[in-house]
Amino acid sequence: STGGLNIRGYSGYLAPEYDENGNLISNTHYGTSGASLTAEIDFSAYLPHPIKQQNIGSYLFADAGIINTEEINRNNFKTAFTDIRADAGIGFTYTRRNWGPLETINPLVIRFDLPIFLNRPTYDEEYIQMRWILGIDQTF
Repeated sequence: STGGLNIRGYSGYLAPEYDENGNLISNTHYGTSGASLTAEIDFSAYLPHPIKQQNIGSYLFADAGIINTEEINRNNFKTAFTDIRADAGIGFTYTRRNWGPLETINPLVIRFDLPIFLNRPTYDEEYIQMRWILGIDQTF
């Protein structure tokens, strides 16, 4: 996966968690439990015909999720998770379907995602900033 809980904008980033006074509690980008939600709106049909002929697609996306920062037990299950992390952006795909005599091979999909918005950026970044992720054969 490309980000903690598949939230594209947090790929490769630590996810700092702060207390109510602004003090750093922990830095994490992984956990053992969590939940996420992803939405994509495909607008490939609106691309110019020559671009669509090259098997290029496009979409808008948004991801949101939470992940645990400490071992979960019955006493802390309400506080063991991060605040909600979310991102939004635009993405593009290139799909190669025709492999000639190797027709049983699954299509190759290369994805280029630009998670432009993060709701909780790291200390050295802005809420809206150019970021990118390149992936093969997976949504994120």
